[in-house]
Amino acid sequence: MSEITRESHYVPQATLRRWSHDGVNVHAHRLLVSHQHVPEWQPHALRGLTKQRDLYTTFEGDQEGDDFEKFITREIEEPGQAAIEKLVANAKMKPTDWHSIARFVAAQQMRTPLFFVEWVKRLNESMPETLQSILEEVGRKSPAQLATAEREPDTANYLREKLRVTVDPVPDSGGVALVQAQVSSSRTAWLRFMRRMLTERIELFYKHRWRVMKLAGEAEWPLTDHPVLTLNYYGPGKYDFGAGWGREGSEFILPVSPRLAVCTQVGRRETGPWHATSAQTAELQRFVVERALRWIIARKPEPWISTLRPRVVDAEAFAIEQESWRTWNAMHLDSEAEFNTPRVPPATS
Repeated sequence: MSEITRESHYVPQATLRRWSHDGVNVHAHRLLVSHQHVPEWQPHALRGLTKQRDLYTTFEGDQEGDDFEKFITREIEEPGQAAIEKLVANAKMKPTDWHSIARFVAAQQMRTPLFFVEWVKRLNESMPETLQSILEEVGRKSPAQLATAEREPDTANYLREKLRVTVDPVPDSGGVALVQAQVSSSRTAWLRFMRRMLTERIELFYKHRWRVMKLAGEAEWPLTDHPVLTLNYYGPGKYDFGAGWGREGSEFILPVSPRLAVCTQVGRRETGPWHATSAQTAELQRFVVERALRWIIARKPEPWISTLRPRVVDAEAFAIEQESWRTWNAMHLDSEAEFNTPRVPPATS
């Protein structure tokens, strides 16, 4: 098997580099550490930050692959970063450049570990409703239809993006059937979800009006390991991060350099740079820091950041998290292999 890309940088190094003085290192504040002697701010090499081994590795056929990694690098990152470089250089932007930026922001929102955790939580919450709808569908079938489904395995499988449900009629039971649900790897479902959103539903991101956002005075944007703000803002102190694409009033903000961010608000058509007031600047900086999962990055150590988000010192929690990432790939590969194994229907006699 040829070598595949295993180190998945969920915030690209090209993005991190804009917060670096030397193009090699940035200052980083880690939010979970194993002991109190770890400095609150440390210089970190770009290549070692905001990455996870095998985050996007897939099981293709009978071997591991990096198809999604290639897709997101070639079709999303490269054109997106080229357009962002033009924006940072104050060059003239074309509609296609803004399309590349829109797609880049959408991908950056969905490709982080924090999004995965929150997405799986929503998936689990919606699963009972999905199963109920499938059971109702099965319940509308007659014994004869269930018997046909038994003889024709393809029609016995009710495929959903996130799970597979099989129906096995119980012989001589008057139409009783055994319904079983098998969940695929959550990683596979996540990667499928992202690819569909970034291809089949891409017009959803293109139709919004994108613009530049600048902070007040000399203030700078921090960068985190979940850098896209999905903001519903109702007033001072009243907000949440549950914004949705296509949902009126939802705001999407991505810092692309210490001094610039790109943003859109669903339903608004204004163009030109948006300049934040001092009060808005303080709020926006706080929002970015609040959404960090494990890393906050800045051009220099910022005491206000470590005051707002003090790190947690917990050796046990740190070890558990590291072990979960160490076994991440093996766990998902086992799940994917089991899901892809052809199913043998139970005997009917």
